Amino acid sequence: MMPVETTTSSLKIPIEICEDIIDILALEDPSSLKNCHLTSRLFVPRSRSHIFHSIVLGHSDTVYRNGESLDALLSKSPEIAFYIRNLRWIVRYVDFLSRGLMQSFKMLHHLESFHLGTRPDDYSNLPIYLRWQGSEMDFLRPSLQHIIQLPTLRALHLDAGILQFPVSYIRNSSIKSLKLSHGELWDDEDGVTDALRSCPLESISVWFNQIEQVGSMTSLVQVKGQNGRPVIDVTSLREISVHSRRMELFNEAWPLFQGVNLSRIRVFCIDDPLVLQRLPDYLGPALERSLRHLILDMNIRETRSASMSLSLMNSLSKLRGTNCVESIELILGVDADIEFEIPTDWRVIDEQLAGDGWPRLRDVKLTMSPATFDSDPSSAFYLALRDLPKTHFTKLAASSKVNFDFLYNHISVWL
Repeated sequence: MMPVETTTSSLKIPIEICEDIIDILALEDPSSLKNCHLTSRLFVPRSRSHIFHSIVLGHSDTVYRNGESLDALLSKSPEIAFYIRNLRWIVRYVDFLSRGLMQSFKMLHHLESFHLGTRPDDYSNLPIYLRWQGSEMDFLRPSLQHIIQLPTLRALHLDAGILQFPVSYIRNSSIKSLKLSHGELWDDEDGVTDALRSCPLESISVWFNQIEQVGSMTSLVQVKGQNGRPVIDVTSLREISVHSRRMELFNEAWPLFQGVNLSRIRVFCIDDPLVLQRLPDYLGPALERSLRHLILDMNIRETRSASMSLSLMNSLSKLRGTNCVESIELILGVDADIEFEIPTDWRVIDEQLAGDGWPRLRDVKLTMSPATFDSDPSSAFYLALRDLPKTHFTKLAASSKVNFDFLYNHISVWL
């Protein structure tokens, strides 16, 4: 089917209305965009902006499963490269010989988001490991450098399997959002850094949970020399999300919390009471000035349930007073069997969150996620957890000034 020759003068409906309709179709019925693309030349730019907006390479469910197919598309229609804004590349062994893929990358000049990893979401293939300084990267490195140095790039996500990634690339990039999922960074900057710029990140998420990754965390925030500048500028941060299962890594993340413009803080995988005990000190710089949203993701085990609850209660007590927090989300993962006893301290936490000391607090969300071997939904244990708003969080449930949202999410564990 050839595109219909439609001119602006013959078009009965204003092109702006047509583009709005195409935008709606992109949300409701993406498959219909191809028909719009063929209907009129006037519809081609808007349709392409949706069809080619996001590309995933290396996954069996995607249209462009490999670099050669993407190269074939861009070789035939190079103007399509303009519309590609988001790229996720799941690296496979065949990519190390794909000249078409490297040529395709060099044609991208308007990319806004780049997600680099070696493991698909469905774990359909065993991950490979990319060592940035390894000889195997000599073929891939120039094209990747081109992407990371694009002035349009705003978001970078380094997934598992990316090792020895140079921190200088982050420092010299234009990104505003950085997500590190496992992986490893490499401090490739020798000497003092007082003459270098810091990357003005606005959002960072760090999922480091191995003791070997302490150095990676350090390389982001350390200051070399008396007037040295770290890789990232913490004063520009608005959002941070930090893994806390390893206390050594949480300690190294301290500088991230010193940004006085932080509006959203998430600490996840908390299973050590010491993290909760230190929380008031970590939140201090942003608490009174900028912090609006606080998310605490905790894992409560039988052996630590009492100490975790007590530490949370004490921390909330210290956070109350002069603050500008508008929403608090508590995610409680209960890793226990049906003999787990619900701590009475939860009633005190209910009183703290529903009481005074939160001048701007409007929303409290509590997610209860038990992970047990007992899958009987009618057991007394599960029923008790479902009834927490009636038994332990009664003041929040009845509050007229705070919107209380309770979510129960049961996770069955199978041997």
